[in-house]
Amino acid sequence: MATPDHVEDPLAAVLGTTPPESVQALPDDVRQRLADQVRAGRRRQARLTEEAVDRAITGVPLPVRSVIRKALVG
Repeated sequence: MATPDHVEDPLAAVLGTTPPESVQALPDDVRQRLADQVRAGRRRQARLTEEAVDRAITGVPLPVRSVIRKALVG
């Protein structure tokens, strides 16, 4: 089975762009750990945002909560 000539950098994949040359110069395992940390940070941020929105709309009447939630988080 043939392997591809170019394997996408996991950090570039998670960032959606090519990292700076200084970051690209890091060893593969370090770039992989950075990619994992960015993913974990984004998951944590999403969870905390969800929790904050839930707390913020507790006083909003139930029939309009979904509209308010959509306005807050898109």
